[in-house]
Amino acid sequence: DSVESCKEYKYTLNYSDVSVNSLVCLCEPFEVVERFLTPNPSIEDHEGNSYKYVEICGKLWTTSFLKTTTYKNGTFINNPLYTSSLGEECITRGNCSCELTAPFDDVVDNQIPTYVYPSTFGGHFQMIDYKDKWGLHYNKWVVDNISDIIPEGWEIPSSQDFIDMFECLGATELTNSSTRKWNGLDGLRSSSVVDGDEFSSISGECNQYYTGEPGWLSGKEGTNEHKLNLIPSGQSFRSNIGFPQLIGGHKAVILTSDKKTIVFPGDNQYYDADLELDMNDNEFASLILIKR
Repeated sequence: DSVESCKEYKYTLNYSDVSVNSLVCLCEPFEVVERFLTPNPSIEDHEGNSYKYVEICGKLWTTSFLKTTTYKNGTFINNPLYTSSLGEECITRGNCSCELTAPFDDVVDNQIPTYVYPSTFGGHFQMIDYKDKWGLHYNKWVVDNISDIIPEGWEIPSSQDFIDMFECLGATELTNSSTRKWNGLDGLRSSSVVDGDEFSSISGECNQYYTGEPGWLSGKEGTNEHKLNLIPSGQSFRSNIGFPQLIGGHKAVILTSDKKTIVFPGDNQYYDADLELDMNDNEFASLILIKR
């Protein structure tokens, strides 16, 4: 209808197959700018894995975690899989004796870029079948070679990128904490909820393992208002006996380009996001991508 000079107007238009994130009227002479008008916006990595993306605060963010297992030259990223009489079936079923093919001591001592499949909650089995849903967990040395892994023009967000997004979205930073924490970020979480433990228990010879779907605990579900669709894929670490093991299955843990982690807890914590200190040598976390 009518607009006032030098005042910003934002609109959101929804179509069946087109998403328009913003139309902006600027100061005189009035100009209409369409940003990121693309049908079902997504990118693919060199393996053909697809990632949808959304615009949040002037940057594009992928809405699922990285799934890449190779470098662009075809070389495999290191993964300490198990050996057994049943091969990969052992990894997903857990009914056989399992041993690591690559000791984790070698990974840490030589700072080898490595990924693991999100392992079972409280068990020692990499859940290969969940790669498409949960993505993969990577150690901090993958960041050093990230341009050889992710699509051209994209990058790994830094901790400052997350801080900038939190501030842009109006999150409240808490001051009574040893690490930086924020509230008011429900709009970044998926809305899936699982009451109690998200996994059902099955016994195996190696250890007890679990199956099921990821979900936030009731009361920690998000609204997904900003369409980032964060899911609680947890975080893996090298346990005392040398296996990758999932910890915090109700939270999302994201590795940043400066090798810190952003944690979105899914249990009864009093905050919505936490910037933790430098990532430990034995930890593995999820990766998402941004484009500036």
